[in-house]
Amino acid sequence: MYKDLPLEQRSIMLPASVLDTLKDLPAGALKVLIYLCSCNQGQPFAASIPTITDATGIQQRSVIAALNSVFRAMPISVPR
Repeated sequence: MYKDLPLEQRSIMLPASVLDTLKDLPAGALKVLIYLCSCNQGQPFAASIPTITDATGIQQRSVIAALNSVFRAMPISVPR
């Protein structure tokens, strides 16, 4: 799927401050964050725990822990 895209659309550049935060995330949290980033098209979106579980192959309890890690590490706005 990604091999069909031009290189510019398959690559991202991150500032050093973000990379420092990412290196401290557990592997499961990083996997969840990558999935959430792939869903983001510049608009708010909904991603339920079961959807994330299916997409990442991580157990539901681990997805919840991963989301907590991501929310602690990165300032993500969550509607309440």
